[in-house]
Amino acid sequence: MKAISDLAGENGMEIYSCAETVDLESCNISPGKCIDDQYIRSVFGVKAASVKDKSQRLECGCIPSKDIGVYDTCLYYCAYCYAGTFRSGEDKRHFLDSPSLIGRYEVPTGEHF
Repeated sequence: MKAISDLAGENGMEIYSCAETVDLESCNISPGKCIDDQYIRSVFGVKAASVKDKSQRLECGCIPSKDIGVYDTCLYYCAYCYAGTFRSGEDKRHFLDSPSLIGRYEVPTGEHF
């Protein structure tokens, strides 16, 4: 784990664990959250609850969420994913310069994405 963390650091990345009972801090691996309230607040300016999702495993740090299940919202077309089935050319809904990729919105500072 330390070697993976070191390699990630050399490439400007950080490694986070997911619902681990093992303490990996000595390897520079912090507990992560797939649905992270602090990240949601900082990137999207949305007030997200800081309450743990009770339906997840005890070690999981995610906040409550819902899978919105939107088909055809990704341009990468991974074989296993329902979100990337759109294949007939450029999808006009995508904005690669927008943090949410689909659509645009106003962030709290008034800056438009």
